[in-house]
Amino acid sequence: MIQISTVLFAVERIAWCIIRALQAANPEKRMLGGLTRYVQATVGLGFIGISSDALKLLRTILVNTTLPENGASKDRRTARRCYRYFCYIFELAFLASSIPGLVASNAYSSARFDQAKADRNLRLLNASASVVLAFQIITVIVSLLAAWKVKEIDRTRCFELVALTLLIIPVPIYRLCVLGIRTINVFEPLSHSSRIVFYIAHLVPEWICVSVLLGTNVRARFRTGKWGDYELRESLRDRRLAKAAEEEDAPQSRTDATKAV
Repeated sequence: MIQISTVLFAVERIAWCIIRALQAANPEKRMLGGLTRYVQATVGLGFIGISSDALKLLRTILVNTTLPENGASKDRRTARRCYRYFCYIFELAFLASSIPGLVASNAYSSARFDQAKADRNLRLLNASASVVLAFQIITVIVSLLAAWKVKEIDRTRCFELVALTLLIIPVPIYRLCVLGIRTINVFEPLSHSSRIVFYIAHLVPEWICVSVLLGTNVRARFRTGKWGDYELRESLRDRRLAKAAEEEDAPQSRTDATKAV
């Protein structure tokens, strides 16, 4: 399974580091509106993509318990449909939480000189971080419930998702804490201790999660296949199984015909 959101996050973080290095060497570049908006957006919203990929993995291990071809004892169509729709709606809600953050990041440059806009942006950023934190907590709860309630589920993978989500949870908590700090000049350099806290509480958890998702064999552990579980309609699976059955029966039919001759 390709973790698209995590791959994009990794690329964006590298771009962010390059931009920050350029801004540090050339302070006048900090005033460029486009770069500032991009930096704010990628820092504030990148971790949402990681949590979104974790949710895709949760959907996969839930659906695998209903598919005989993936090791389930029987075909559980009703349960499979419920798991898919729940995770699909949950994932859309997760991604929708990024909208307030995008709006705030886009208005960041103009808000620097307008207190009313700055206050509105602060509320939007708080809303985005709060919603993401709530959804991450729900992900932990659902994973734990699935580990104990869902038949034939791989509990180890459920606990792995819990650990992965708990690892990324400090990021929105950190953001909620620092968003309450007010300053006269947003471009005033941070103290060394503040920078250390930022890297430890914000960047380190993100990169550890990225290392786990991209640097280990997630596909084998979670049995995701090439793309994970992405289907909503049973008709697609039915056609796929029918085609596989036809291909399996074809050699036997030719053998029987040869014997008859």
